[in-house]
Amino acid sequence: MSKLTKAGQEEFERLQSLKREDTSNPEATFQAWDGSFYTNVLKEKFYAIDEEKIKEYFPTDHVV
Repeated sequence: MSKLTKAGQEEFERLQSLKREDTSNPEATFQAWDGSFYTNVLKEKFYAIDEEKIKEYFPTDHVV
């Protein structure tokens, strides 16, 4: 197993765990449509990334 595959599997397991905590269902499974929501939760909770703070550095008129 490559390092990238291992890291991807670990992140998937974190996402699955977040969904199970959020839904209070220990059998909940992570689905494709959960991706966007739980990826944002993961960024905020584990990586301390705030998308709103990042937006301040990239105003629309300069980016487009």
